[in-house]
Parts: sequence; structure tokens; C-alpha cells
Amino acid sequence: MKTFVKPFIWNGNIKIPASKSHWQRIVALAVASRQKIIASPVNPCEDVLTSFDLARQLDVEVEVSGNKVFLSPNKLQNRDTVTLHTGESGLSTRIFSIISTLFYSNIKIDGKGSLNRRKLLPSGDFLKAFGLIFDSNNGYLPVSIKGKLHHAETSLLFPGSSQWISGLLMALPFLEGKSQIKINSLKSRPYIDITLDILRKAGIQIYEPEKDLFVVHGYQPVLNCRFKVESDWSTAAFYIVGSACHGELIIEGISKSSSHADKKILEVLEQYGANVNWLNDDQLYVKSSDKSGSFDIDISDSPDLFPVICAMAVRASGPCRIYGIERLEHKESNRLATIMEEWNRLGLKIETEGNVAVVYPGNVKGGEFYSHNDHRLVMAGIILGSFSERGLWILGSDAVNKSYPQIWDDLSKFTTLEHKR
Repeated sequence: MKTFVKPFIWNGNIKIPASKSHWQRIVALAVASRQKIIASPVNPCEDVLTSFDLARQLDVEVEVSGNKVFLSPNKLQNRDTVTLHTGESGLSTRIFSIISTLFYSNIKIDGKGSLNRRKLLPSGDFLKAFGLIFDSNNGYLPVSIKGKLHHAETSLLFPGSSQWISGLLMALPFLEGKSQIKINSLKSRPYIDITLDILRKAGIQIYEPEKDLFVVHGYQPVLNCRFKVESDWSTAAFYIVGSACHGELIIEGISKSSSHADKKILEVLEQYGANVNWLNDDQLYVKSSDKSGSFDIDISDSPDLFPVICAMAVRASGPCRIYGIERLEHKESNRLATIMEEWNRLGLKIETEGNVAVVYPGNVKGGEFYSHNDHRLVMAGIILGSFSERGLWILGSDAVNKSYPQIWDDLSKFTTLEHKR
């Protein structure tokens, strides 16, 4: 699908959907604990639906009733080998890979589309201390896992993605015995904090006697089985940037106290010079300023912000420096390479200096913008189109269904869009 985004002003109110990161962890909790969980509001994006499908593959009944989801574990089937189909979700692939080893010792993981082009595994037997041996094609799917997870006390070098650590932390409370993990050079700590927060709300205790040292006791029960899923800061960042560039929005549903990594967008806005004000604990007011500034920001812990803040940098008063770009390669696309390609297509300027991207102000006249099947690039393209001179065709715009399928209905509050298939 391709979508034409004509110039428009972001003006009004927008309700942010539930966080797909939280949803996938809550579904994983139901699978790992084998206890019934009820959560709402549902987010029917592709990644959440993939987690529902994975739960079913691991013998959990999933019932969607209105805005609520009922997750009811059944007796596990007696199987020698389990094959899990993980769609295009990197988070679900990593977390459910670990959780499945609570029950089975011979597991195969496969995916589809962009996931098969993403390097998911670090080199070496990084979870051998926990009884697991991974075998893959140089880190790419398909992956096989041998062994059943057991408790251990060990020190691990950060395995390239915090999602592996989240999977461990979600599985270990349901094992026999005490585990202790020290993570060296941990990145994306805010995503670990999301995992810990969900476990804490479920009544699961994980201790951290020193920074990045986690102590987990086994055989813990889930004490709270009802969850209200917080709104998604990654999606909110899209609207925050759009209105900071060219408009005025009240953004509803996001939590002021959230531990989500992409809440860092507020630090970017502070430098950029937009008008930002919390109206209450879940309503944020954002308005563009007549005098925008530039910004320097480190996205090591929040790489999903890169596409939208690159779009914002085009409207800045001077060059913007974005640090921590080394982890952009293995997302839905190689986000550094694809952003640079699309900036060049539009006559915009972006350069790299080691681990830093420098994005320069510019004018977006119009033309075509390719999504590279990356939902975050679709969002960046919409922002660029909103302040372009003639509008922008976004090719592959349906990639946004991965995280936010209702985006076009929500944007219709501000503008009229044209879609072609």
C-alpha cells in the first residue's frame, strides 16, 4: 500500500493505544506462570497478535471480549519437539524462546519477513550456564534450542538485546531454586525496568542488591492476575514530534511516571524548544514554537526514537547530533542505512561521525518516501509529509500495522489521506 500525506497541522486531541511492549510481556507472564490473567485495553497490532498466537502454541487459551483479553493456560501437551512460529516480532521471539524452555528441551524457532533478515542471537553459548544451547545460522532464524532452563548464579556479558534478559527474568521466578545474574555493560535498561514493573505488579519479587545484579527466587506465585496496560510511549513520540514540529495536541493516556525508554522524547523537546506541559498524570500538551532550537541526544537506550527525531531535526534551527546509533542495524530495517537513503532521496542532509548521526535542517518539497517495511519509518514519513511543500507519497505504508493499525483512522482527525494498493 502507498499513502499520500499532504501538508497539515497537528491539531486536537489524540488517545494513545496500549503499549505493545507491555502486552507481549503480560502474555508471556501468563504462559510462564500457567495462571489465568485478564488484561485490557487490547491493542490489535501485529506484534500483540503474534504474542497471542505464541500463547496458543504453548497451550494457553486466548479470548478477546470487547476491550479485555482473557489468558487461560491449559495442560501442556506432551511433545518431544516444539516449533514456535514468531511472525515478525523480535521481542516475542526472544522472550518466548526463553519461556518455552521452562517446559520443553527441544525447541525450534522460525519467523517470517523482516525477522528473517535480522540478527537475533549473539555469538557463543550465552545461556549455557542456565542449561541452554542455541544453534542458528550465524545468529539468524531459524534457531534451535537444546536443554531445559534451570537456575544458576552467573555473570553475563550483555547479549546485544535487553529482550533476552527480560525473557530470563520472566522465566526464572517459576523455576525451582534461586538464580543470580550479573549483566555486564547492560544497554536499554528502561526496557528491563518495564519487565520488572510488570513482574512487581504481578506480585513477583526480583531483588537488585547492586546495579544490574538480579537475584530471583524460584516457585513464586502470581498474586495479581489483572492488568491495565499503559499507553505506548513509542506511538506517543510520533504525535509529540508531529505537534512539536507543526501543531498543537493534547496527547491522552500516556503515563507521567512510566519507565518506558521512549519517554526520553521529552528531553529532546526541552532542547528543541517546543511548548510542553503536563495537564495531569496522563495528559500531555504539546505545541510547536515559532523559534525552534537544535538538540544533542543519546539514544543508546531508546533506538526506536531515531526515525521520528531525525524528522524533527529537519525543522531544527541548526544541526542536531544523535549519539548511540550503533544498535540501529538489526531493527525492522537497518534504520541508519534506510534513513540515510530516504534523506538522500528527498534532498535532505544527514552524516555520520563514528557512533553519531548529524542531521541538518532542510526543506521537504515532496516526492516519495520508502518505508523499507519498517513501521517507525512510516511514522517518520508522515511527519515529513505534514510539513512538506507538496505532500509525500509513503510507499509500503501498511508496514505500520506491526505496531499501530488504527493510525489512519486516528490521523483522519487532522487531515485527509489518500491510499492506493
